Amino acid sequence: MPGYAYWFILAAILVGVEMLTLSFYMLVVALGAAAGGMAALFGFDLRAQLGVAALIAVAGTVVVSRYRAQRTRVKNTVQNLDVGQLVTLEVKRPDGMMRVKYRGASWDARMASADLPTDSALYIQSIDGTTLVLGPTKPIA
Repeated sequence: MPGYAYWFILAAILVGVEMLTLSFYMLVVALGAAAGGMAALFGFDLRAQLGVAALIAVAGTVVVSRYRAQRTRVKNTVQNLDVGQLVTLEVKRPDGMMRVKYRGASWDARMASADLPTDSALYIQSIDGTTLVLGPTKPIA
């Protein structure tokens, strides 16, 4: 079997793995393997094939990594509609955590800073996972 066939078989296997992981990283490695196969098809030696495959895989990984980081930054800057909403304190526990009523349900909450008062109105400052982070003033939009 010619050398390029091994590269294309490897690329096909990596595409299959990508379909299981859905991360795009295996896809760019598969593209690198396909590029190595193309280099083999055009008669380059094994060292050149490996270099082309590695170059494409590394460059693709960097591109995917930057794209995902950019997308995460954009997603985090979109205003959460819950921020700035008023909540009602139900229970304050000794460890500083609270249960508050918001949108008809009880939520775990904590103050944005331990020295902030909890006896006045409480507003959602941010959300940390499923915990509401509260403060005594409504945040500026």
